[in-house]
Amino acid sequence: MRENQTNKKGYLILHTVLCVLGALILFGCMSMTFLLRHYTKSTALTDSLRAARLSDADVPLSSKTLSEYIRTNFVEDENVLPEDVAQAVDSMKLPGFFADKLEQQFDLLRGKTDVPVQIESEEITGLLDNAAEHLRESCMLIISDNDKQMIESEIKPILGFVNGLSRFFGSSKAGRAFLHLGVSIWGYIVESILLLALLWRWITVRRKAGKDAEGAVKGLGLVKMIPSLVLLVLTAVGGIGAMVRDDSVVGLSDVTKIIRIPLWYIAVTGAAFAFFLIELAAFLRYRRDNPKPVRAAAGAKKTAVPAADVPKTSCVNCGKELDAGMKFCKYCGAKQGPDMKPCISCGAEIEAKTRFCKFCGAKQEIPEVPVIRAEEIAQAVTETAESDAAKTGTTAAEQDQ
Repeated sequence: MRENQTNKKGYLILHTVLCVLGALILFGCMSMTFLLRHYTKSTALTDSLRAARLSDADVPLSSKTLSEYIRTNFVEDENVLPEDVAQAVDSMKLPGFFADKLEQQFDLLRGKTDVPVQIESEEITGLLDNAAEHLRESCMLIISDNDKQMIESEIKPILGFVNGLSRFFGSSKAGRAFLHLGVSIWGYIVESILLLALLWRWITVRRKAGKDAEGAVKGLGLVKMIPSLVLLVLTAVGGIGAMVRDDSVVGLSDVTKIIRIPLWYIAVTGAAFAFFLIELAAFLRYRRDNPKPVRAAAGAKKTAVPAADVPKTSCVNCGKELDAGMKFCKYCGAKQGPDMKPCISCGAEIEAKTRFCKFCGAKQEIPEVPVIRAEEIAQAVTETAESDAAKTGTTAAEQDQ
C-alpha cells in the first residue's frame, strides 16, 4: 500500500512538472503571436529605430549614454567635445541597419518575400568602418584590424545561431507556412486548443493520483500568474524610467516605449486570465463540496418518501388514535387540547390551568396542594404501627425484639 502511494506521488510530481513546462511554452507562444501580429501591422518599431540616435542610448548598468561612456573610457584627449563623439557614433547608422533587417523579416512574415534574413559579421564591421574616419579625426581613436577581428569573433557565434534559425524557417515552404501561422488568428486557435488539451491532461493526471481536478485549474492559473506579474513589474519599471527621462533626448528610449505597448497588454491580460482560473477553481471546489439538490424533471412522478415515525395520542372525545399535535380529531371533529373545566362564574369551558376566564374575566379558584411535612409523615407512620400492634396484641417494643 505504501509503495502504491509512493508511485502515485512520483507520477503526480513528474507529470505536473511536464504540464507546467508545457503551459509556460504555450503562454510564450501566445505572447509571441500577439507581439508579431502587433509589429507586422504597424511600422512604428522600424520608424522609431531609424529616427533614434545611438549616441543617446543608455549603457546598461551605467548612468551614462553611449557617447559619454566612450569619451570617458576610451578618449584620452580632454579637448574632444561630447558632440564630436556623438557625431562619430551616429555615423555608424546601426539603428537604421537593424530597422532594415526587421522590415525584411516582417515582409517574410507577411508573405511579401521568400528570402530569409541574414546578418553577416562583415556587415557589422563595415558599419564600424563608416565611423572609423570620424572617430580618428574627432576623437583620436584608431580602430585597427585586430579590433575588427576581435569584434567579429565575439558576434559570429550569435549571428550564426540567428542566421541558422532564419534559414531553417525561411528557406522552405513548410517553414514559411509555420511563420505565417505564427502571426495569424489560426495561431491563437491552435495554441488555445493545445492549452485546453494540456489542462485536460493535467486533470487526468491528478485524478489518477487521487487528487481533485480543481487543483489543475488553479495550478494553470498560478503558472500563468507568475510570469505575467514579473512582466508587469518589469514593464512598469521601464515605464517609470521613461517618464523621468528628458524628452529632448532622441535615443533608443522611444524604441523601448513602442516595445512596451504590447507588453502591457500581454502582462495585464495574462494576470487577469490567471485570476479568473484561480477563482474558477475555487468556485468548482465549492460546488463540489456543496452540491445543489437535484430537482425532479417536469412530468416525472415523485417517488413516495417514507414518513418518519410521528408520536401518537388519543382523541379526548372518541378515543381514537391521532398524531400528536393535531388541534382537531379527524374522526369526530372534537378539539384537542389541554384539560378543560367550566368557569365558576359564567360556566364557559376554559383551560383548567387558567386563572382568569377569557369570557367574563372572573378569577378562578385553584385548589391548593397541601404541604405535608416530614414530622407529620413520621408521626403518621408511628400511629399506624401502634394501631396495627394493638390489633394483634403486641407492642412496638416486642415487635422490635
